[in-house]
Amino acid sequence: MDDINSLIREELIGEENILWSGQPEHKIFCKNDLKMIPFSLLWGGFAMFWEISVLAMGAPIVMPIVGALFVLIGLYAIIGRFFYKAYVQKRTYYYVTNKRVIVAKVSVRTKIEAEYINSLTCINKDIKSDGSGDVIFGNVGFLISMYANTGMESLAKGKAYGQIPLAFYDLARADEVSRIINEVRNGSYDTINKNNKTLI
Repeated sequence: MDDINSLIREELIGEENILWSGQPEHKIFCKNDLKMIPFSLLWGGFAMFWEISVLAMGAPIVMPIVGALFVLIGLYAIIGRFFYKAYVQKRTYYYVTNKRVIVAKVSVRTKIEAEYINSLTCINKDIKSDGSGDVIFGNVGFLISMYANTGMESLAKGKAYGQIPLAFYDLARADEVSRIINEVRNGSYDTINKNNKTLI
């Protein structure tokens, strides 16, 4: 994490300071899986039934090929997306500065996304009784919310789905992170006494 911290510090502007940094917890399931798991099982089951049927019928080769593609998508939705999500979680880093919220994802290349805290129109929270949960920086449409944090986010990309907001998912201390952001937003955060606090 030291390398990514150094990279983020190089991206800071003006008198910007890191107030909090952390990573998502390594959780396999999220609340959206209540919708995604039944959907993926239906998709996968139908695709497999289709593939077996066209093979048994001796249908033209194009039909089994198309069916195989749908089977692969179904297998990814049922199983593969969880491995992808775990891969992304291990390489995702969250930061709150006195000016911005930042999400950095390190893979083949490093992707950094940020929003100015003072420009956020709204902050949505989904926090459990133990303080863990998600902090989302903007409003989320129904279709985007269905795929968010499931490993199938790529299905929600495109103008038809609307803007995908920046978010901190699977935080162990989401309540405290949300409080820090709100304090920065209203100018009450004590940057001297709380500077560089880490809540992982």
